[in-house]
Amino acid sequence: TQSRSSAASDVYKRQLLDEWVATRRQIAALEAKSYALLVERISVHDADVSESPRHRDAIYRSMIAEYSAAGHIPKGSVEYAFTDARTLTRALPAVHATFAAGAITARHVREIVRASEIVDDAIRDGRVEPATMSLYETAVLVVAEQDTAQRTKIHARQVAAALVGETVVERQRRFAAERCVTVKSVDDGLAVLTACLLYTSDAADDLLCV
Repeated sequence: TQSRSSAASDVYKRQLLDEWVATRRQIAALEAKSYALLVERISVHDADVSESPRHRDAIYRSMIAEYSAAGHIPKGSVEYAFTDARTLTRALPAVHATFAAGAITARHVREIVRASEIVDDAIRDGRVEPATMSLYETAVLVVAEQDTAQRTKIHARQVAAALVGETVVERQRRFAAERCVTVKSVDDGLAVLTACLLYTSDAADDLLCV
């Protein structure tokens, strides 16, 4: 009957949803594995630099170029990936484990790693205890495992600022220091404009509409 057909349809829809979620978790877990491979490559890079310290820059540029070409990824993105992988392994074990389990995505990891920088700096400067990073991880993962990467970014920045005692003014100064505009030439005489700036009003839109 119609009711049975509807029930069967609902079950099938649920199966598709569950399979989709499971596949997404598998993708995230594979992304985590790719990060682990980047960390291993960093070890090889460091060994090469130890043998030829005068060629440090060339060795680094060669590694980035190699992975950029192989993965069809911009060099800047490859550099971020290496940095994120190193930080994840070195300073964020709980986030690393959650990522490896497929519970958060690479985008979540990217935002968590970036926001952790001020906590890491505060620990190195002796302004906060080393255990502060563990508190940061715990607080951030509560949101990351349940929400989007964008909301995780906002939450992570707030948590990091609170843990290191950063004031609103200091946060604004730090964000202002991160502002930049880059121009990259592409085919047909065009260029890609990338702007990283504070978004407080329609002024940001007006700035880019020129």
